[in-house]
Amino acid sequence: MFWNTDLKFRNWLPKLQAHRGHWIDGLTQNSLDSIQSAFKLNYEMVEFDVRLTADNVVVLFHDDAIENQEIKSLSFKKLHALKPVNTLTQVLTWLSAEKNKNLKLNIEFKSKLIFGFKLEKMVSQLINQFGVSEQVMVSSFNPLSLARFRFFSPQVYRGLIQTFEDYPENNWFVRARVFNLLCRPHALHLRYEDWTAAKYLNLNKKIPVVLWTLNDLGLYSKINNQIAGAISDRITPLDLAVN
Repeated sequence: MFWNTDLKFRNWLPKLQAHRGHWIDGLTQNSLDSIQSAFKLNYEMVEFDVRLTADNVVVLFHDDAIENQEIKSLSFKKLHALKPVNTLTQVLTWLSAEKNKNLKLNIEFKSKLIFGFKLEKMVSQLINQFGVSEQVMVSSFNPLSLARFRFFSPQVYRGLIQTFEDYPENNWFVRARVFNLLCRPHALHLRYEDWTAAKYLNLNKKIPVVLWTLNDLGLYSKINNQIAGAISDRITPLDLAVN
């Protein structure tokens, strides 16, 4: 319902994404180091999370708080003092300097806001500033976040992240994808535990269905031809090459 069926997107989308970069060997998740490490292992796309600090710096960070302090209430300087973090500006500076169009990013908005658009606007501005719109897509559990970003950068691909776990923000409207009318996602990023061929095989023929966080190589190999791809902590391009 109300998907964007741009045929070019399926060819653009890599089969495998590194979840928060490649960090399982000891690097920090959601860091420039983990992103660079993933690309050295021949991943073509890296997924990572972004949030906005109190002084409007877009940072790579998964959780909404650190040491009982919300990220949105901390300045970048204070956050960095608690834990060294990278900014999206640093990542895009590196990406643009590489001049390799095969390196792609999946930027996940960590926002529960119904109103407000600072994060989406800032990310849009940075993507345009560095001229990397052909190398990035954005994704979010929040369809309204994707809708806001669509307003600023309609040309950038969008992925709706979905799970059927029970928590307050995951209400009927979200599960039923009512807001697809506004955000028009190009892909569904589905929790792998929620995937069944009966439910999603036909949808995958229409738009790419990507599973997260899929770390079981055996399962991936079994359903590989039924899905568009996977976001993984552990499966590497080398695994796929020898499997």
